[in-house]
Order: sequence, then C-alpha cells, then structure tokens
Amino acid sequence: MNDALSPPAEEQPTGELLEPSDYSQYLLYNSGEILNVLKALIESGAQITVFFNDGKDLLLTTLIAADAKTGLVFDYGSTALINQRAEKASKLFCIASLDKVKIQFILRGLTTIQFEGRPAFKAASPESVLRLQRREYYRLTMPVTRPLVCNVPVDDGTGQNKILAFNAVDISGGGVALAFSANGPGLETDKDYPGCSMDLPEVGTVV
Repeated sequence: MNDALSPPAEEQPTGELLEPSDYSQYLLYNSGEILNVLKALIESGAQITVFFNDGKDLLLTTLIAADAKTGLVFDYGSTALINQRAEKASKLFCIASLDKVKIQFILRGLTTIQFEGRPAFKAASPESVLRLQRREYYRLTMPVTRPLVCNVPVDDGTGQNKILAFNAVDISGGGVALAFSANGPGLETDKDYPGCSMDLPEVGTVV
C-alpha cells in the first residue's frame, strides 16, 4: 500500500509529500471515488505539482481530462526539457490542493499525445488517492467587519458568573474558534464552559 503513494526519503525534496501510512483513513481505492476527486481537480483548475527523478525535477501542470477507461490527460509543461524528462520517468508523485484539502497520488509513466490540437500528457488512472480531509465539517471563516460574538459565562471568583464576549474567528458543525487579546481576559485550556451562546443570523440564539 505504501509504495503506491509514498516515496522513499530521498524522493521528498520539499517536505510536501506525505507518508500515507500515517493517513490511511484518508486513502481512496474505489475507482468511482478517485474519478470524482480527479474531475473536481479539473473543474477547479487546480495546479498540480509533479515530482520525479528522485525529487530532482518537478513539473507544474493541470489535469484537463479524466475518464475511467481512457485514463488522464494533463497539460504539457512550459519547459521542453522538463517535459522530456517527465516522459522518461517511470514514477511521478502528484500533489494538489482542492478547497484547502491536500490531494496526493502517483502516476506510473506519461505518454505524449495530441489533445484538442495541442501536445499533452496521457497517464493511467492512479491506483489510490490520498485525500487529506482532516476535519469532518466544513469550517466557515468569519468576516472581520461583521463578526459573530460568543458569550461565555465565567466564574468571577465569588461563585457568580460574569459574561465574557469573544469574536468568533471561524465556526463549523464541530466547534468554534474564538479570539481574545493577550492582555485581556481569556479562557483556560482543558476546562468546560457550559452555557455559552451565540446569535446566528437567520438561525437565532444557539447555546
């Protein structure tokens, strides 16, 4: 499994390549799921960085076609020498970002073809794809001009609660990130704060 995606240490030129054994839960093997990810790369126009020759060379490209039967088609690179070297490589590591989710897969060779009247690379679909989606929920960043405010009840030391208000940095179905001044009141780590509330537009007060 590791060989399908993970280069040896000498093939990791930038530290961007990930060891799939550390992220096995994010590996895709189903051909339908893999094809969906690849088509999403096409629709987004995501740039793909391709490392080869033990990390000594890299090719910047985009995926322009993906089909389960005929394979993948990539744009030619801007440098003729790099294109020639890429076509001779037998193992190429591809890295892209899709909606802030890291995508990584391997190609077992490239072939030059003509695609829609211009030179392009063709490759077989990868056997597996690493899609590093660390969070279960989409996380929405709050606008600075109209921040959401989270009201947090905090014990004032006399057994009574006082309410501290913090601006939300981002929010998702799994939680919220709050910002506070280093010189102002804050919150303690590893402590529960029951009864927090936020007023969400078109939703109302959420406790």
